[in-house]
Amino acid sequence: MVPLSTRAWIAGGLLVAGFLVGWQTQSWRMSGQLEAERAHHAAYVARQQEASAGVITSILERERALQDQIEEISAHGERVKQELDRQLADSDAVARRLQRQLSDLSGRISSDPGTAAECEAARSAAGVLAQLLGEADELAGAFAESADRNRVAGEACEAVYDAVRLHASPD
Repeated sequence: MVPLSTRAWIAGGLLVAGFLVGWQTQSWRMSGQLEAERAHHAAYVARQQEASAGVITSILERERALQDQIEEISAHGERVKQELDRQLADSDAVARRLQRQLSDLSGRISSDPGTAAECEAARSAAGVLAQLLGEADELAGAFAESADRNRVAGEACEAVYDAVRLHASPD
């Protein structure tokens, strides 16, 4: 084996030293770039979180406003329903009074000896007509109650739909 000369050792040492200096310099340079990228990424994340928070706040505000409107519509529907129930009770009282009057009239017709003697058919027809009128009044009341309840429910549903549609449209 041939011994290495001093110059070869110096050249090899310089080569290794140059490599280590280059390695360290590159490490410092990359470390600066890495820190810059981390700072840039942190700023980006902060902007995104701020934007997300703004959107979430906006959505929550819109949802709260919509919920308030729905509650107001529901309360109005309940007030209308209570007024309808009151009117229904009044009309039921009138219908019962009318049915009593018809029953009294039918009873008077059947117990009146002059009327009964004159025409048995008139007495029978008056009783049937009084009964039909009472049944027709009962059915009309039931149909009116159903129609009023459906109208109130439909108006409330329509108002809620309009409120949701209004809030769903983009600003």
